[in-house]
Amino acid sequence: MAPFGRFTAYLRPYRGRMAAAVLLIMMVAGINLAMLWVVRRLVDLVLVARNPSALTMVVLELGLLFLVQGLFAMGHSYLTATIGQHVVTDLRIQLFAHLETLSLGFFSRRRTGELMSRLMNDVSALQHVLTGAPIDSAKQVVTLVGGITILLLMNWRLCLLILILLPAIVLVARFFGRRLKTLSTGIQDETS
Repeated sequence: MAPFGRFTAYLRPYRGRMAAAVLLIMMVAGINLAMLWVVRRLVDLVLVARNPSALTMVVLELGLLFLVQGLFAMGHSYLTATIGQHVVTDLRIQLFAHLETLSLGFFSRRRTGELMSRLMNDVSALQHVLTGAPIDSAKQVVTLVGGITILLLMNWRLCLLILILLPAIVLVARFFGRRLKTLSTGIQDETS
C-alpha cells in the first residue's frame, strides 16, 4: 500500500477536481438506477395496464434522464482526462529530471527501447490506475449495491436467481482478465 500512497501524492494538487469527478460519476450511477424505475413504470403503465397515453410522459422522462446522464458523464470524462494529463506531465517531468542525474554507464547498460517503454507505457498505465480505476470502481460498487437493492424491491425471486449465477460470471471474467493481462504483458515486452 505504501507505493500507492506515494503515487497518490501526484493527485493532491487536483483533489478538488477529483472530488468533482467522483460526484459526477456517482450521479451517473444514480441516474442509471433511476432508469430502472422509469422502465418499470413503462412496462407497468403501457404494457400491463394498457395505458398508451402514459407512453409519452415515460419516454420524456427517459429522454431527460439520458440527457442529464450524458452531461454528467461528459463532465466526469473531461475532469478525469485533464487530471490524468496533469499527473502524467508532472510524473514525466520528475522522471526526466531524474534521468538527467544518472551516469552514462546507466544508459550504456540499458536498452533504449526499455527506457522509452517505461517512460511512455508505464506512466500512461499509472495515469489510468490513479485517475480512472478508483473512480470507476466506486461507480461499479454503487451500481452493484443499488441494482441489487432495486431488484430485491422489484422481484426478490429474480434477484436471488441472478445472485446465484453471479459467482459463475465472476469466474469467467477473472479467467479472461488473466488471459488479457498475460497477452498485454507479452506485447509490452515485445515493443520495448
